[in-house]
Amino acid sequence: MTFLAQRKAAFKAEVLSTDRYAEQVEFAPKVGQARTITVKIERDQQTEFDELGNEKTRDRILVSVFRDPTDATVGGIGDPRVGDMILRGVDRDPERRPFTYHGEIENETPYSWKLVYGRTRQRSQAAQG
Repeated sequence: MTFLAQRKAAFKAEVLSTDRYAEQVEFAPKVGQARTITVKIERDQQTEFDELGNEKTRDRILVSVFRDPTDATVGGIGDPRVGDMILRGVDRDPERRPFTYHGEIENETPYSWKLVYGRTRQRSQAAQG
């Protein structure tokens, strides 16, 4: 077995193990059919400011995923496209709002990606009476 094949197998067995770090999500590509894939998600947050200086906070997730979409055990993303969406399970994300890919790649190897997905944080306001 080549070194690359060993690294690929270790990534699937360790990082994408749902017994350890990974979870199954609904992946809805911009082009093609929605499907369930296995990913590892790390939470992140980004604060931006608009032209008026107002703060806008975005929920970001770093998504480690296999690059082979045909893999029978974990699935994957072969060609990430702006507008692709990920929807986490209700047990992990009670809001059930999708995270969208905006074109940012945090890291890539010959067998995996770490892609950045985001969504605008919703703010709730109490009714004034």
